[in-house]
Amino acid sequence: MFEKGMYIMYKNEVCKIVDIRKNKYNNLDCYILKPLFDNSLTINVPTDNKNGYLRKLLTKKQV
Repeated sequence: MFEKGMYIMYKNEVCKIVDIRKNKYNNLDCYILKPLFDNSLTINVPTDNKNGYLRKLLTKKQV
């Protein structure tokens, strides 16, 4: 599980987790993401990450 304030990859976007809260429609915990290069966009993603779209950023050494 990721924490608030972390930078992660969502599909092909680098995003910051700005909050973790319940979705009012299906009552699931969701990450609230803000893409690094597009502050006008907000992405809600379930914390269970069933599709595998969320992943940690790689370090320079790992690359």
